[in-house]
Amino acid sequence: MKKDRYRRGFKRARSEAEKESRKRAILAAARAQLARVGVEAFSMVPLAKEAGVVRGTLYLYFPTREELLLTLYVEEVEAWIAELEPLVPGRMAPRDFLRVVYTSATARPSSSTSPRR
Repeated sequence: MKKDRYRRGFKRARSEAEKESRKRAILAAARAQLARVGVEAFSMVPLAKEAGVVRGTLYLYFPTREELLLTLYVEEVEAWIAELEPLVPGRMAPRDFLRVVYTSATARPSSSTSPRR
């Protein structure tokens, strides 16, 4: 049976901790797939296989492909802001602020969601 290959070792996430762990695993697999294939080729079917869940499970956590991609984007921006905040004192000249932002942005490793070429 086709569905059985996805369900081997599959245990339903019941607790909030298990659900959060499953969501994190899906996002990690999505990040990896996105880095490999880019946004245009990103697909929920290969993602389900990579995450070790059935496709329907993905939609329990992320109702659409776009919502999943947006979640990855928001996480990336939040991580960058967390890195940037300690570099910005309370008040600074606009030029200095832009220099810090530019330096921080260009020093970051290639985004984990950018396709490799």
